[in-house]
Amino acid sequence: NQDDARLNWVVGAFYSHSRQTAKQFVQDTFLPDLYSAITGCNFTDPPPPRIPPLPNGCPPAAGFGQPLADGLYTFVADPIIARDDQMALFTQLDYALTDKLTLIAGLRVSKTEVEATADYRGPVVGPPVSDGGSQEEEPITPKLGISYDINDDNMVYATAAKGFRIGGYNPRVGLPCAPFLTALGLFDSTGAPAAPTLFSSDTVWSYELGSKNTLADGRVQLSSSVYFIDWEDIQQGIALQCGFTFVANLGSATSKGFDVDAQFDLTSNLRFGLSVGYGEAEYDETVRGGPAATNNLVTDGDRIPGSPWSGSAYTQLAFTAFGERKGYARLDYQYSARQDGVIGANNPSNGSFNPNAVFIPPKTSVLSLRAGVNWSSGLELAAFVNNVTDSQPTLTQALSGGLGPVMPSLYQHTTLRPRTFGLTMTYRY
Repeated sequence: NQDDARLNWVVGAFYSHSRQTAKQFVQDTFLPDLYSAITGCNFTDPPPPRIPPLPNGCPPAAGFGQPLADGLYTFVADPIIARDDQMALFTQLDYALTDKLTLIAGLRVSKTEVEATADYRGPVVGPPVSDGGSQEEEPITPKLGISYDINDDNMVYATAAKGFRIGGYNPRVGLPCAPFLTALGLFDSTGAPAAPTLFSSDTVWSYELGSKNTLADGRVQLSSSVYFIDWEDIQQGIALQCGFTFVANLGSATSKGFDVDAQFDLTSNLRFGLSVGYGEAEYDETVRGGPAATNNLVTDGDRIPGSPWSGSAYTQLAFTAFGERKGYARLDYQYSARQDGVIGANNPSNGSFNPNAVFIPPKTSVLSLRAGVNWSSGLELAAFVNNVTDSQPTLTQALSGGLGPVMPSLYQHTTLRPRTFGLTMTYRY
């Protein structure tokens, strides 16, 4: 490549190998007594397919059929081993048709392999399970673009690019999930209710129009774009009422929106930045697990979880202190709007719907402060306060467990980290 050449190019290769080993022991020693107290049934009563009523008057399939594993655990995964290998060749060509107009073309050819094995046992699993699987894929992802320099301070561009996200492996869900999997039409090769063992990569075609502008003698910098995304074979988590979750490829969706980012140098020492974005993504089709399904996995028109409106702002003041040392003070603010539309988990037509667990992500806002000084060459001292207002909205809600035929009633909530303040010392060399 040469700076004044019409054609500039890059060619490269990529390789990664990762291996992860995990063990999980869920200790619920209180559960047998709690289960008996709530249901009047024995924790070890036989599970399906027992049909006659039990002597204690409990309904058929009332229990888990076994005690706690090792007298302690409802669920044991020992071990789960996951491995993935990725390799790729890629190239990009930039060709200047004129001094102002440039064409861009790129291509990436990848090969991915995912392999996983796992051993499970415990009452919520049923009979011990040795599970595993592997898959290979060869995604090809092109990129096309064009840019036009109106002048030294303004340019416009258009791009179309394809991307992918590598697939993976689903651990086996528990035996109490069988009726929920049946309703979704999900079965393994033996005809037993089961979540899909593997999920494939999903792909997107992204189309974007945008501009980059410098105004007011360089004191204002502006970037803006509009986009449209065609999303296929979407990887989406499905939360079952039994407390387990798996990932499946759920058809297609479209996403569209815009974003604007601006930066203003108000003085030589004071800078202000602002960004605003809007995005809307929803499924384009109804997806079921099979012809016997009585519930959808997702329904045409379901929104994909995510805030429709987001924004951020900051201001930073530069100053001198402590003997002409350079310092700064900065304020950051981030905002996300409340989820709009109906997401899949809140749609009664879908198998993941639980009327006792309907949740709509709220709006959030976070204010943070930071001030620091460059004390010596490479050394920075700073003080910070994150989440100044100590905002604590409920960000997510999930079922945290189940009691066989009893409707799960324990939930997990997440929120923002509380107000946090402190000092940092950073040395760069």
